[in-house]
Amino acid sequence: MAGKTWKWSILIEATLQIQIAKRNKQFPRAKENHLNESNQEQQIYVASACTSEGAPSPPIRNLKMGFFGRLGFALKMLEVRLRFLAVLVGIGAIVAYWDSLTGYWDKMTRPPSGAVGSLDNASEYFCPMDPSVIRASLEGDGSIPKCPICGMVLSKRTRGESTPLPDGIISRVSLSPDRVRLAGVQTSEAKLLPLSHNMTAVGYVAYDETRLSRVVARVGGYLEKLHVNQTFQLVAADAPLAEIYSPELSATVQEMRLSKRGNRPELATMGRERLRLLGLAEQEIDEALNADETKYRLTLRSPRAGLVVSRKVLEGDSVVAGQSLLEIADNSVVWIEADIFEKELPMVRPDQSVTVELNAFPGETFSGSVQLIYPEINLATRTARVRFAISNEDRRLLPGMFAKVSLATPLSETPTFQRLLASYRNHDLPAKERIELQRICPVTGALLGSMGDPVLVTVRNTPVYLCCDGCVKAIENTPDKYLAMIEPVTENEVLSIPETAVVDTGNQKIIYIDRGEGTFEGVSVELGPRSAGRYSVLSGLLPGDLVVSSGAFLIDAETRLNPSVASSYFGATGTPNATGAIGNSSVTSTTQDSGNPMLPAVLPNHRGQNSAAKSSRPPEPKLSPEEQADFDALPAEDIELAKAQKWCPITDMALGTMGVPLKLDIEGRAVFICCKGCEKRLRKEATEMLRKLDDWKSP
Repeated sequence: MAGKTWKWSILIEATLQIQIAKRNKQFPRAKENHLNESNQEQQIYVASACTSEGAPSPPIRNLKMGFFGRLGFALKMLEVRLRFLAVLVGIGAIVAYWDSLTGYWDKMTRPPSGAVGSLDNASEYFCPMDPSVIRASLEGDGSIPKCPICGMVLSKRTRGESTPLPDGIISRVSLSPDRVRLAGVQTSEAKLLPLSHNMTAVGYVAYDETRLSRVVARVGGYLEKLHVNQTFQLVAADAPLAEIYSPELSATVQEMRLSKRGNRPELATMGRERLRLLGLAEQEIDEALNADETKYRLTLRSPRAGLVVSRKVLEGDSVVAGQSLLEIADNSVVWIEADIFEKELPMVRPDQSVTVELNAFPGETFSGSVQLIYPEINLATRTARVRFAISNEDRRLLPGMFAKVSLATPLSETPTFQRLLASYRNHDLPAKERIELQRICPVTGALLGSMGDPVLVTVRNTPVYLCCDGCVKAIENTPDKYLAMIEPVTENEVLSIPETAVVDTGNQKIIYIDRGEGTFEGVSVELGPRSAGRYSVLSGLLPGDLVVSSGAFLIDAETRLNPSVASSYFGATGTPNATGAIGNSSVTSTTQDSGNPMLPAVLPNHRGQNSAAKSSRPPEPKLSPEEQADFDALPAEDIELAKAQKWCPITDMALGTMGVPLKLDIEGRAVFICCKGCEKRLRKEATEMLRKLDDWKSP
């Protein structure tokens, strides 16, 4: 700080020395007078700048200054201070009167009313994507104006015309922030999530039919010995079950013995083949030929390990060839057969894992898999039978037990979403099929074709269709954002929304999308299966869309109370109707003064009074002839509205003082402002300004 002081001192000293030198050259006598007045001089000590803190003080010398020198020095210092104050005052004035300055600048730079391209009184321009944007005239150069929000060229329409909603949009409603809050409207983002469809079916345990065996007598004879003498006896594989004496079999064995002794190998070969066909193994044939007994007995053995589930003979019975003797079931693996509704059959796949719970074993679960889906539907129950295979090594699961089967199928693996994913990944689809598949522009959310012919762009080798040329720049700047919105399904995830967001009318499913600034649009969507409180979406939405998850039925009811809301744009203007309202009167009443008791227009405070303070009315406007001419440049229909409003709600200035007033549509209501500089604040404080206009109208 001391260093800066010494530097300023040096600068002042040099300036004064130069001025004194110039004055002495011009006025010699003044120099003598100056020397004679040494006893009245003030000593001014000036030191040179210190090179560093703590350095010794420089030598001090005296500088004698006369009256005029001191006066000049004082005036110089006063000039510097006044200049600084003037700069501060100027900056403060610009900040304080910025809105007015921008308004005057807009007035000065705006072309004269006669030079502005004009329309006939029966037409106006509007933005199909942002219907609150309305322009009653062309640009100064005669070009069609563009939307300040989305940047697209505005469309032309007839004033008061009930313009139909764009394709794909069923209804549109606009609510003030207070009413959105009071209605409890909440939004959720449409997200890609790994959803699974959970199913539960009930069935019964049964034997595995592929593990059932039947023991049959291949020769007639007598059942001399039965090793299995009780039903449900557990037997091992190849265990002896019964012994049969067969005269026919004994005769064949004797013939083989004789042919062997008589050295007739052809007869022996024929006899061996005959015994093999009767069910004897090679080892048993050799044992029969080598045995000394003349009375041979055929031993029947178990074909598999399991339970003897059926015994149809007793020991000593005579049997004939082909007679069924025993049935054996291997119950190490059992079946569970359950019924699945036909609409859920696409969710069931062969070899799919399942979980089984049985009433006999509470708290325990068993694992299994889908083995077969019966190829028929029960006409009475509209169900199909599905067979599940369950391991039962400990043989605890008994046929006839009641079982509950649970299945979880990832939706991304179902045939519907697999076909959808394959279609999106197929970049060689014809243009018509690709447009029908994509349906929606990822930038604006508009239906392809609603803004003219779709525009094809290729982003990272992926073909993408857009609604108009105005969207090309947006997708080029942020390709990742919009490419992620093209596909509603991936290998592991599907697009989903909360089930509370769906308004089911019976014929269609409606979702309300938050388009911002209190505007909600109803669109028809195609939904897939429901899972974990969410619906999967096949078409109609894009990832990232904000859908109304709470309060959707209230918004839907609001559009049904005023049917014209669902069939026209907000912001359409027109001539006064029979009731004295202007244009779409039903739209205005829907957004501001609806009779719906669930959506009050103004929130009362804790004292029961209106929470908004009443605004004072400005003085009556007095326009000059030039200002009156600008005011009269408005279309005939708008002049009456502007006369009723009188003042700009932002600046409180009379309409026309800043040029031709600008007309905007705010929450379905026509509002005039003095200049374009007021538009941003009006949109930001829409509710407050509308209330301010209402206060001006009230007595």
